[in-house]
Amino acid sequence: MLRGADSAGAAAATAALVLLVFGLDRAGAGRWWGGLALAGAVLAAWTFVRVERRARQPLVPVAALRDRPFVVAALAGLAVTAADTPAVLAIVLYLQDERHLGALATGLILVPFNLAVVAGSLLGPLLARWWGTRWAAASGLLAIAAGNLGLAATPTLAPTLVRLVALLIAAFAIAGLGLGWTSTVATTAGADAAAASWHGVAAAFLTAAAQSGSAIGLAALVPLAGNPSTPTGLRTVTLGATAFATAGALTVLLGWRRRIAPPAGSTVGSRRAGVSARAGTGVGE
Repeated sequence: MLRGADSAGAAAATAALVLLVFGLDRAGAGRWWGGLALAGAVLAAWTFVRVERRARQPLVPVAALRDRPFVVAALAGLAVTAADTPAVLAIVLYLQDERHLGALATGLILVPFNLAVVAGSLLGPLLARWWGTRWAAASGLLAIAAGNLGLAATPTLAPTLVRLVALLIAAFAIAGLGLGWTSTVATTAGADAAAASWHGVAAAFLTAAAQSGSAIGLAALVPLAGNPSTPTGLRTVTLGATAFATAGALTVLLGWRRRIAPPAGSTVGSRRAGVSARAGTGVGE
């Protein structure tokens, strides 16, 4: 064990996430103990905050937990993956099990999505400069929501293979662009909101939030769908993913209600996406 390591904080944070994911999964499947697990997650999260306040070398500085622009950026990153991962999983299962496409054909249909993510990540700094960080991040999340709505309409609007491919390319292009630019803008905003003394923690926290979003989205939506490969299951997952993206957009718009300039000497976000250094854009503009 490393001397001075915040073992209690790490244990509490891990317990909170595990109980949250397990509770969402069991509650979605109609199991009564899912509620107990969710209550345990709340208790573990409360314990984590208490431990961090008293720790000599906290895992996450209390200043980070109190920094609204930073927390909102982390929640935006969480919303991106919670809205994206379940929807992509559901459409892959639907294409293979319901529409009987092979693995190669399914993979090729996903290529436009990956290309759109790359294009969106390059577009993010420009949108932050033109629209401001707040509206760039919120619009990206709404684009993800719009793309997921297109995926939800697939069983109804795409009875033929040609229509299916056309609709999926359009939906994936919209969602992929939104995912790419929101991830870039939110990561940059969160890093630039961090004080110089906890830049490293900020990067780790933002990454953990994004990774946690995938687990939370899957645990919350897949059990509700029952079988995501069916038309009904696909709609359930994609509409739930749309709700995650919309909630993320509202969180950004309400959380970044005013311009908040990054702390002096903050350069992490500028190195990553160039928003602050080249565009002069602050959090919440």
